[in-house]
Amino acid sequence: MLLTTTGAPKGTIAKRELPTYPADCHYACQKKAWFDEIVMLEWVEVILKPYVADNVPPKIVPIISLDSFSVHLKNSVIHAIQVLGIEVDFIPPGCTGLVQLV
Repeated sequence: MLLTTTGAPKGTIAKRELPTYPADCHYACQKKAWFDEIVMLEWVEVILKPYVADNVPPKIVPIISLDSFSVHLKNSVIHAIQVLGIEVDFIPPGCTGLVQLV
C-alpha cells in the first residue's frame, strides 16, 4: 500500500481505517481530512501522469472535465495537468450531476 500522509499520519483514519483498505491502491491523509491543493497535485503526479503515459495513444489529446471545486480551479493544478498534454475543461457550477453517468 502506498500511503502518503500530508497532515495526520498518526490520526484515526491513517491508523485504523487505511490498513483495512486494499493494498494495491494509493491513499493520502490530509490533516483536516479535506481534499486540498497538495493532495490534488499528488493525484496528478502519482495517478494521472502514469495513466496518461500508459494509456493515451500518440497524437491524441486527452480531455479532463473538472467541476468548479476550488482546488480544481487553482493555477498550480491546471498547469500540472496541462503539462501532461491534457486539455482541462470545467463543468459549470451546479451541473456536475448532469454529466455523471448513472
